[in-house]
Amino acid sequence: MVKVSIVVPIYNTENYVERCLDSLLKQTLTDIEIICVNDASTDASLTVVEKKANNDRRIKIINHKHNFGTGQARKHGVEVANGEYILFVDSDDSLKSNACEELYKKIKKEKVDILHFGTNIIPSRNTSKTMVNWVENFLTPYPHNICGKDILEKCYVEGKFDFNITDKMWDAALCKKSFSQLSDQKMIAAEDQYAFFIMAFYANSYLGIQEEKYYNYNLGIGITGGDILDLKRFENRCTGAIVVQEVQAFLKREKKMEEYQTIFQSFSNKILWDCVDCWINKLKSDDSSEGYRILLKYWEPSKIVSAIARTNFENDDFIREKAGVFGEEKKDTVGIYCRGVDSKIKRKMVENQKKFLEKNGNKVVLLTDENSLYNVESFILIPDARLANWDKYESRAEEIKKIIQMYNIKICLNMSSDIHNTWLDKLLLK
Repeated sequence: MVKVSIVVPIYNTENYVERCLDSLLKQTLTDIEIICVNDASTDASLTVVEKKANNDRRIKIINHKHNFGTGQARKHGVEVANGEYILFVDSDDSLKSNACEELYKKIKKEKVDILHFGTNIIPSRNTSKTMVNWVENFLTPYPHNICGKDILEKCYVEGKFDFNITDKMWDAALCKKSFSQLSDQKMIAAEDQYAFFIMAFYANSYLGIQEEKYYNYNLGIGITGGDILDLKRFENRCTGAIVVQEVQAFLKREKKMEEYQTIFQSFSNKILWDCVDCWINKLKSDDSSEGYRILLKYWEPSKIVSAIARTNFENDDFIREKAGVFGEEKKDTVGIYCRGVDSKIKRKMVENQKKFLEKNGNKVVLLTDENSLYNVESFILIPDARLANWDKYESRAEEIKKIIQMYNIKICLNMSSDIHNTWLDKLLLK
């Protein structure tokens, strides 16, 4: 048994993989193995690896005939690993020369399943300083011992540390048990989140150390991209929704869905919020409409608009702009919304509008908030707008979605003064 196994998934990184392997071959700890999993690269990546392997027996090559994705490449690497501990290194990144030696000594001394260490960020040209600062903060280890279920709690609910698997040294037995539970489905995004969730679920202990940064991360090269995404890379990002489904299935198999519901919801939200943030901030304005349709392929409309409400609740101009990227639908069933029908004047306005639309052949559905003091027998009640602020908007969104689908509402008229919910509701309708 070697001390450390390093698993390196490789796909079309001929410009980077040699530098990556050189950093691994120069480790001051020589009792290591380097498992290179070539995931059906179409460039010269395999040739580069084979040349290195001819000169150093510590390099082992797994060669995929078909592209299975990073998650499966890592899984196959873990299956053949012989080390006491495992490191994951992406083929466009590298390690400091003393990483394996110092991390091995530390994890043996502390006797933990997960040792989280610092990352050195190397930004590409299309990466802003703001993004670099955010990633540096995100990848900072949590300098405490954590045990059991608290590992997932601290990561996903409290946000104390990140879910990357490349900035951590892992107990090999934990890895093998966890990766055996991973689906064989090909995934393009959120593979780290998927693997981390399962490993953290089974792990007994975590420790973060901040003394030195051992991993060199080339930011802006892979799927994460820089500050701008095209539609293809954006859709790749949105496929993270598949990982949410897989983790949910895992928790159900383990009969832990109820116990881990809060953690799972935070896990799901982080992936959703990342997709929505990319739609808002990383797509060109001309791609906004198509980008929203991509979001709808993977996420429920009420979830999407609730994620927008979470950070842009009072930004009416922004929400109005986003709702405007869609054309108007053909009139059919019309929903008339009035925030409160607690006066005869308001009720008369609504009734007149209803008569006018029905005279023109439209079906009409009346909606008002639950707080209405007037007789609302003919109205459908929805959650009070006053209580649907910021991250509390989702209950209102879910009820509106249900009503829209139940009555096949195509147009909704708002007969209330403009409030923040007005534009969120409109965006949800679109």
